[in-house]
Formats: sequence, C-alpha cells, structure tokens
Amino acid sequence: MDFLVKTGGLPSPQHLEDIKTISRHDNSQTPFFHPFAALLVLFLLGACIYPAFLVGKFVADSLSLVWTVNNNVSTNLYFFLLPIPVALMVYGIVQMAVFVLMKYLLIGRYKPGTCPVNSWSYVRWWMVELHRRFVFNVLLTPLAGTAVLVWYLRLLGMKIGSETIVNTTNVGEFDLVEVGEKATVTINVRLRAYLLLDGQLRFGQVQVGDNTYLGPGSFCPADSVVKPYAHLPPLGVAPMDVMDNSSAYPLPGARGRIFVLVFTCCQLLLIVAAVVVACVASFPSYWIALQLWKASFPRFLLVVPLPMLLVLCGFCHLILVAVLRRLTFPWMKAGIHDLYGWCHMRIFFLDVLLRMVVTKATLRIL
Repeated sequence: MDFLVKTGGLPSPQHLEDIKTISRHDNSQTPFFHPFAALLVLFLLGACIYPAFLVGKFVADSLSLVWTVNNNVSTNLYFFLLPIPVALMVYGIVQMAVFVLMKYLLIGRYKPGTCPVNSWSYVRWWMVELHRRFVFNVLLTPLAGTAVLVWYLRLLGMKIGSETIVNTTNVGEFDLVEVGEKATVTINVRLRAYLLLDGQLRFGQVQVGDNTYLGPGSFCPADSVVKPYAHLPPLGVAPMDVMDNSSAYPLPGARGRIFVLVFTCCQLLLIVAAVVVACVASFPSYWIALQLWKASFPRFLLVVPLPMLLVLCGFCHLILVAVLRRLTFPWMKAGIHDLYGWCHMRIFFLDVLLRMVVTKATLRIL
C-alpha cells in the first residue's frame, strides 16, 4: 500500500513554501473524524477483553469443580484470583495480534514521504499510533530486553540484526527503522521515523549500524543514520545526518539459538511470576472487599472504601517487591556481568516488578 508520496532528504525552503500553500488551500474536514477514530480504537481495546474473560471464566469454572468445599460459593470466590494471570496474558496476546492486523490493514508498509495533517493518511497513522501507545507502553513493557520483543518488532516490519538487544518500547513506524547486528538499544531510547513540520506529517528512515550503543533516553529521529561502532551518549539526539565515531568495546562470543531460546523462556516465566506477585498483593484488599460484600448494608456503599482498597493493594505490592529484592539480590556490586547470566536474570525480574502499572501508580501517589 502506497501510504505516502515518496520524497527524499530534508525538505528544502521551496518545499516548505509549497507545504504552506497546500495547507492554506486544503479545506478538508478529516479532523472532524478524529474523535470517531479514537472511539474505534477504544472499542478495540474493550472488545479484546471478551476472549480474555472467556478463558478466565473457563479456568475459574474448572477450579470450582475441582476445589468445591461444602458447596459454598463464597469459599470458591477465593479461587477466582488464580485465573487473573491467565486472563491478563490472554488479553495481552489478543491485543498484540489485533495491533498487527490493524497496522497492516490501515497502513500496510510505511514509506518515506509526506502527507498533510488533515488527510486520511494522517488519520490512519494516528489511529495506529493510539493503539501502539497502549500496546507498547502498557502491555509490552515487561518484555523489553527479551527476544520476544525483537520477534514481535520483526513481525511488524522492523529490521533487526542478530544478537541485538532492544530494551525500549518507544518504537514506531517499524518498516522505516533498521537496527544492525550486535547493537545495544538501552532503556527509554526513542526510535521514531516521523516528523511533524508546518502542517505536514513527514516520514524518513532511521538506520542504526552494527555494534552500536544507544544510551538511555537517547533519540533517533527521522532521516538519522548512526554508523557502525558509534556511541550515542545518554539523552543524546542523533543528528538528521550521518553520525560516525568509534568507542567500541570488545564483543562477547556468539550464543547459540537454543541457548537464547531457553533463556527467553526463563524470562517469560519470570514475567508470569511477576504477575502472580501482583495478584498475591491484591489478596488483602480482595479479602476485605469480600467481607464487606457479605455484610448487611447497602451494596452501593462499597464505592466509598474502594479507593482505600486500591491504595492498600499498591502498598502490599511495594512491600512484596522490597522483600523479593532483598531475597533475590541482597547486595549489588559494581562491575560487568554476563547478559545471559544469573545476575542479569535477577535484575530482569526486579525490573519487571518495578515496571508494572501497580508499582508506577503507587509510587506516583507517594
């Protein structure tokens, strides 16, 4: 699908004047449909809850049949905590699949070029961008730094070399982003191939060479090229040109595919364990809510203690995270550790716990 009119290089002064002329004489009313596009995205986010609910209900019904105690329904309510991690994982998988379909149906493949912000091309990009923010900033955050994220980005059209670590989810315009082999993309790096300029949405390529290092919080905009063995410092911005310098470090030996696959499976198990920890932290709030539900007073009054129960759930989660941090990592020493070693595995588990929505929301309250 030809999403844009192909152009090349940075816009010239004459091209900018042409853009201004087009913007002044284009009376399109497509921005009127932006709220409807947002409602469509919200509908997709809500519709994906249904298959997750069906799977969670199936697991809950199965547990109720196995662990029925004196036919007491209220006792079996405790077992509804167990299907929550399963339902959450199913919801995430369904959302990821829907986003892939949405990207290829609305966009196809991104190509370098420009389009006005009041065009249908911009509306399609905006819809995909809204869905991308939810999928990548919420659902895929625990997968940052794993091979699963690399596989998913390749499925969306991004070109990623072998043995490359992608520890960020702030990636978009996937077909225009290329990362070489044995590159290191650290946390909060932005790889975005678009630019909003004078009423125009412009797309350009982002090329990151082999054996490069992108520091935390750095930014690679459209039309930027980072040459092999280059080192982009933390919070640095790659120029919209070619960046070339050498500050390379000795590279470790290559890992086999089977070893990487086993290591990735271990990381997925740790992500599941982090979800289970969040569910365990919600048990005190759930128990109090259940006792209030059994009490003999109007049910609508349960809305009053609900915020306090949510805060209690967040505090319990923080306490569990602190305890697990002391148990899994009693002390931390400066040094260089193997990326596929036991030390990195423990750090990854703690990082997943700290990246969860419950942790971030509670820390913001504090």
